[in-house]
Amino acid sequence: MGFAMVENIYYFVHVYADGGMEAWGTNVFVRSILFGLNHALFSSMTGLGIAIARMATNPLLRFAAPVIGWSTAMFLHFLHNFTVSFDNLLCLVAFIFDWGGLALTMVIIVWALYQERQWLRKYLVEEVQLGVLTLNQYETVCSGRKRSGHRFQTLLSQGLRPYWQLSRFYYRCSELAYKKHHFALFQDARNQQLIEDIRQDLTTLGR
Repeated sequence: MGFAMVENIYYFVHVYADGGMEAWGTNVFVRSILFGLNHALFSSMTGLGIAIARMATNPLLRFAAPVIGWSTAMFLHFLHNFTVSFDNLLCLVAFIFDWGGLALTMVIIVWALYQERQWLRKYLVEEVQLGVLTLNQYETVCSGRKRSGHRFQTLLSQGLRPYWQLSRFYYRCSELAYKKHHFALFQDARNQQLIEDIRQDLTTLGR
C-alpha cells in the first residue's frame, strides 16, 4: 500500500499539471476508488502463498506456494495494466478481475475466521483441563461476539490499561491455538517451548 500511495501521488500531480482539474478528478476516481484496492489484492496473493507454505508439510509445496503466490500477483498486475491500456470494453475485464479477486479475498478471510474459531475450540479445551483457562474464559475466547463485547465493556468500565491487558490475553489465546496446530503438524521442539511460554503468560494475564 505504501507503493500504491506514492504512485498515486505521482499520477495525481502530473495529471493535474497536464490536464487540469477535470482530468485530475477523473484520475482520482479511477485510481483511488475504481481500482483503489488493486495493490492490496496483488500483495495478498503473495501473502497467501507464504501462509500456505508455513502450514504445509510437503517440502515441495513449502517451496512452490510462495513462488506461485508471487507469480499470481505479477500476472494479475500484468492483466490489469494490459486491459486498461485499451480504451474499450477490455477495461471491463480489468474491473471484473480486480473486484472479483477482492471478493475472493473476502471469502478467504471469512473462511480463515471460521477456521480460527474451530482451532480455538479444538486446541484450547485442553487448557481448561490443565487449569490455564477457566471454562468461562474458554467460552468467551471461542466466540468473536463475546470477546468483542467483553473488551468493550472493560474499556468503558475500567479504562485503557485493563482493556489492553485483556486484548493481549485474547491475542495470546489465539496464538496458543495456532502454535498447538503448528506443533500437531511438525512436532518441533521450538513450538513446544513456545506453547509452554504462552501458557505461563496466560496464567499471569488471566488473573
